[in-house]
Formats: sequence, C-alpha cells, structure tokens
Amino acid sequence: WGTATSLKGDNGADGTNGALAGTGDPNGSVTGSAGQFYIDTATGKSYSTVDGTNWVEINSDTQDLSLSGNTISLVDGDSVDISTSTAVAANSAKEGSKWENDNAKGYVKLRNQSNGSTAKSDASNIFLHDTGQVSINTTNKNSNLTVAGSMAFQLRVETLGKEGEYEIQSDDYTVIINQPLAVALLDEGTVKLPSAVANPGRILKIINRSIVGLGLNLFGTDEVVGGLVGAAAPLAEISVTAVGVNSIITIQSSGGKWYVIGTGTVNL
Repeated sequence: WGTATSLKGDNGADGTNGALAGTGDPNGSVTGSAGQFYIDTATGKSYSTVDGTNWVEINSDTQDLSLSGNTISLVDGDSVDISTSTAVAANSAKEGSKWENDNAKGYVKLRNQSNGSTAKSDASNIFLHDTGQVSINTTNKNSNLTVAGSMAFQLRVETLGKEGEYEIQSDDYTVIINQPLAVALLDEGTVKLPSAVANPGRILKIINRSIVGLGLNLFGTDEVVGGLVGAAAPLAEISVTAVGVNSIITIQSSGGKWYVIGTGTVNL
C-alpha cells in the first residue's frame, strides 16, 4: 500500500450571504450584504436586502392599502383597478339606484323597486324630508308622519281568570279584556299600566267587555286623570281608577301622568 493522501483542501473564505439574526427590525441597526436575509428572533419575521442597508419584510400577511379613484394599491407593490370588476360595477349600480335626492323639493325618496331597475312611483314610495318629516305614498308633509293609506296597530285580546290581572306589554296599543260571567261574579280584574314617565306620548286603548268594572293598577305614583270638576277655581282633576262595564277608555301619557283622551261603550 502507498502513503495515504488527504483529499480535504484548505478552508475557504467565510461566506458573505449567510442569514443574519437579531432582536428587532434590522433597518437602521444592521448592515449586511446584497441578497442577505435577516430573522428577527423576537417576532419570527424575516427580512431581505438588495443593498445591505434597506431591509424589506418578507412573507408578511399584512400590507397597507391606498385608494385613488378606482385603483386600490398595496404599499409594497401591485394594484387592482376595481372599475373593471363586473361584480363591483353591478353592485355599484344597485347601490346607486336605492335613493334619489331631490334638492328642489327637499326630500330623499326610493328610486327603484327591490330589483334595482324598475322605477318606483310616488304613490308607493317613502319620502324623507329635509325638515325631518316622513311621508308615505305621498309627497305631502302635513305632520311629522303623513300616510296616504291604511295603518295597522297591535290588537290583543285577553281573558282574565279569578283575580286576574293583565300587564300592558311594550307593543300593546288596543287591548280587549274579557271577564267571563263566572269570573266576574267573583272578583273584578285589573290592568297594570306602564310608567307614564317612561312612556311620554304613548297611547293605549283599553276595552272592558264585562258586567263588572276593570280596575287600573298604576305604576308607582302615576295617575290617570279625566276631566275637571268643581264650582269655582281651582277646579279639581277627576281621578280615574277603573274602566266601566262594557266601556272603552283611551289614555295618553304626558310624561308625568296618563290623561283620558277618549271614552266610549261597546253595548252595540
């Protein structure tokens, strides 16, 4: 056998493009070589450089956007012209068709029907006036709300049992209370009214269908007041505590008391 010869050559020079590592953004603190990478060990973010000084984050899931006209641009490059998108164009057309501004007449109204293309007539439209008034199916604004057509209000029918009480609900308007004969002979039912202070302007119509009265259970120190009585000033308010036999009472809150604004009978 001959003398062994090593095939290992001399060590080469250190490379200049190895990855660098440190804590924090390398910009302003790390100088490398063109083509090098840097890893922020605190966040795991990677950076690259083309000149050894300016480092750009790579593999980032977030970029700032800017909008100019119909063009959306990414800060790090690339852009999208949304004017060429058929989906955006269709949606824009539909959005633009929803409302029509009429500055001369001082209102905004629906432009088209729900399909986005069929014109909506004034006879079946809603108008939001600059004065804050709203009118439906007409351009007239005779009050805060003007409706050219019918209106529907909540009607609830309740039958009370012995010593029964019905508590007015937040969506009640007209409430019919039935007190069957067998129950009415035993006891008079009641209706519990909500707070007048908490319901300013609210109107309630209560109908008692019975051979006995229907008591009014008031909230706190609330009152239900009717007309005035007396032979000389100051006249006294009539305090109402029940709805009569087969009677109707309509009351409205002033924000402090309930006032009787209408009465009637259901003998017909």
